[in-house]
Amino acid sequence: MLATNAHPFILAIKQAEVQVQRYFDRAVTSHDYDAPKEYPQFWQALERSFGIDPGNTVLVDDSIQVLEAAQKAGVRHLIEIMHPDSQFAKTGSVKEFGVSVIEVESVAEITPLLA
Repeated sequence: MLATNAHPFILAIKQAEVQVQRYFDRAVTSHDYDAPKEYPQFWQALERSFGIDPGNTVLVDDSIQVLEAAQKAGVRHLIEIMHPDSQFAKTGSVKEFGVSVIEVESVAEITPLLA
């Protein structure tokens, strides 16, 4: 499942340009729940809507705030993208806040695992 803070209109543009959703069974935006991924309400709604077990969920994200919120919601397996932008690297890691996470340079490192 793709869970994003992107507005549905922006997600539709991304889909038209790069077919991002072909890798997922479903796409959900935080706009569906009126709460961004940084808020506990998002994770509660996602769990209610899809029966997701946070203890068996993997989240891949580049946002420190999203990864923190996911951990607080019980998401067990967290992967932090350290170089999400082709021109800029991140300046910090969620590990600095005591979050247990696997760090990878880019999505390219985990893509073979998803196939």
